[in-house]
Amino acid sequence: MQGNAQDNNQDSFKMKKLIALLFLISNVQAQVSIEQDERNIDQLKIQHVLVDNTDGYTGETGLSPTCKISIPGATDASACSNSAVELDATDAPGVYRVTLAASEWETPGIGMMVLTGTGAIPSRVPFTIRPSKLYTNQNLLLYPNNLAGSGWTLTAATVTQNSTADFNGDTIGDTLTADGTNAQHYIYTSSSVKRRGGSGFYVSSVEVKYGTADSVWVGDNAWGAGLDWNMVTQTASPSTGAYLRGWRVENIGSSWYRVSILYQVPTSDSTYTVMTLGIGNGTAGGSPPTFTSSGTAIFARATHSRAEDVPPEQLTMILPSLQSASSSSSVTLAASELNSNQFMRNREICFILTNGTTMGYAQCACIVDYDGSTKVANITPSLTTTLSSTYKYRMGGICPSKVNVGSVDTDAIGAGALAANAIGASEMADGAIDAGALASDTITAAKIAADSIGASEVAADAIGASELAADAIASSEIATTGAQEIADVTLRRSTANVEASSHGDTLGFKSVYGMTAQQTHKTTTGSGVQTVYKNDGTTSLNTRSYSSNPSAEPITGLD
Repeated sequence: MQGNAQDNNQDSFKMKKLIALLFLISNVQAQVSIEQDERNIDQLKIQHVLVDNTDGYTGETGLSPTCKISIPGATDASACSNSAVELDATDAPGVYRVTLAASEWETPGIGMMVLTGTGAIPSRVPFTIRPSKLYTNQNLLLYPNNLAGSGWTLTAATVTQNSTADFNGDTIGDTLTADGTNAQHYIYTSSSVKRRGGSGFYVSSVEVKYGTADSVWVGDNAWGAGLDWNMVTQTASPSTGAYLRGWRVENIGSSWYRVSILYQVPTSDSTYTVMTLGIGNGTAGGSPPTFTSSGTAIFARATHSRAEDVPPEQLTMILPSLQSASSSSSVTLAASELNSNQFMRNREICFILTNGTTMGYAQCACIVDYDGSTKVANITPSLTTTLSSTYKYRMGGICPSKVNVGSVDTDAIGAGALAANAIGASEMADGAIDAGALASDTITAAKIAADSIGASEVAADAIGASELAADAIASSEIATTGAQEIADVTLRRSTANVEASSHGDTLGFKSVYGMTAQQTHKTTTGSGVQTVYKNDGTTSLNTRSYSSNPSAEPITGLD
């Protein structure tokens, strides 16, 4: 037994030496992964274990460790912004925690943190800063979900982070508060924002919620493209500059809206402001308005992308606006519209009325002539309504009137190539549509001529109760024998069935049922009141008082 104990002790000593050797060789703990837009502060804390440098496993307590960090992209290590904190010397001896500062996790990549203390083996923890969940190849913003991050710069305003739950219930809404001065009140992306740059078309989008300020401003004030949107009246005031190409407002639920703009960057400029979010006052302009305000607006999930990286369905309602009121036969398109006369001529154009979140098609026409310098398009047919600058437009393909018979190969035109309402009755040959060409439920009452359906067109048992409108059958529509059968059934009906029925007036005495109940149901008297019960004999149907005359009969009648 003694030999075995010695062997066990030797094995234990060897294991301790092995553990100590492993620590001395590597001293590297498991890698930590951190996401940039992580809102849980615990995710920004790195744990270290400092053990005795002689036995390799005993936790060292009561130390004031020195912390060094090498952040992604740095050429050298530097002192950590925050000191190491010992967690619990009793229950977790040797465990220390260091909280990263914002500047230490703003750059994606791989870094290293080293913690040293007297008598302890240094702790080396590699960490990876992962790009935000919202930062993709499409989103050029580094901090799309954190307006308080170093990627944003404030002007005459403050930000309260994580103040409000968004439409998904996540508490990520950041409140922008104007400082009450006469100034522009906004926040914009600073130089640390990630972007690909270059000329072209961009889409900026942000989720907003009404605070105390009626309006918000969303845009890029460097290029004079912006939208002032009033959340109370749900009206938009877009900038009239050449670079704003269109806008869109979506109601996404829980009093949240998604405001998007489409704008053009004409030249390659690596320094332009990617995105600006501000407090508005309901006026159009190429930059946030200057006015006195202490109002608030709530923002979440900002995105900035090149237009070609945005899904097509997201652009469907981001449309350019007319420059000015039209005449009946001409319209002035957006200042940034194409200059090519040949390309625009003979194209279909459809006009859309939009006011805040309300949109609807007005009329389509064909561009018969176009001046690229003035952006004036002559159209046919003439407009039935004069269109103002509140109307947007969508360019289509070649006008249907410009496609001649025989110019298109057989089977070359599919359903997707046909415009809405392009085929009318005059385009359909007799007998061209049979039963197999009709989709289910395509024929409604409005498509059926009066008196076109007789008895011979109705199949047996085809008409049930659900096909009959209320009050559609009167006495004149019921045969005498049918009326007699209904009367026979009614007279044989139990009062219990009448009571259970939801049809007819409230149960009472002044009805055939009430008369029957008085004669057949349980009746009691007491305190000068007669009570008539329902069919169950326990539930009161109604009561009526006795009339008495002391000098004559005790009871002279019932009311």
